Amino acid sequence: MNQLYLGINLAAAMFLVSGNCAAFYATGGQVHNKNIRIVINFPPRLIKLLGLSADQKAQLQAILRKAESALLNVEMEKLRAMPGWQNAAMKTSIDEAAVKQRQGEVVASEAKRLQVNVEMFAQMRKVLTDEQVSRIRPELPLENNDFVVEVRLPEGFNDIGISGEQQSRLQAMVHSREPQMVALSRKAQARRIALEQAIFSERFDAAAVDQRREELIAVIAKQLEVNTGILIDARKILTAEQLKHLNELMP
Repeated sequence: MNQLYLGINLAAAMFLVSGNCAAFYATGGQVHNKNIRIVINFPPRLIKLLGLSADQKAQLQAILRKAESALLNVEMEKLRAMPGWQNAAMKTSIDEAAVKQRQGEVVASEAKRLQVNVEMFAQMRKVLTDEQVSRIRPELPLENNDFVVEVRLPEGFNDIGISGEQQSRLQAMVHSREPQMVALSRKAQARRIALEQAIFSERFDAAAVDQRREELIAVIAKQLEVNTGILIDARKILTAEQLKHLNELMP
């Protein structure tokens, strides 16, 4: 069984961002709950930089453990939503309204994940002194976003007899979208940094944080929209028989 590439941060650790973008497409099979683990760690370097007291460390650990549980629930919700979105785009007779609805469900799960992060960082901020908050600002972003630009293809895509010529057309189609996907990923990263900066600003402004969060959600929605377009273009490369076979294989 092929493994589906997920586009989620399974080790959602708090480190500074680093890494490169890469564009590719992936297909695969089932993802089981036992394979999903959310781990959030506060780096020793930041503990030393901030001069955290024992009580602050204990409070922060409690906040992180609570966030881990919430993030796991949200990620499982996303994993349940993703197949419906992919399958809707690959139906033998496509229903655009259904595709948009399923896409919206994935965006909603992403928004919930983002809200968990916002609440986690806001709670952390309350534990820190004003001086510590000022020290943490140059270290932003805290969330690790060593990202890839990905295209998700439905389960069963590798099992419908894709020819070499079709494989080449799929690759060319994906590469043609690469500049847009890379630009959106960079934009999402910039919006994520702006969100954290708002949370750890000198004077916390809930309205500003909400605005930055909504701006990031809008970019995430655009990323999903681009992925939907790629799915729809991919189905056009399939023969009628392959599309029928794919629908038989999809859960």
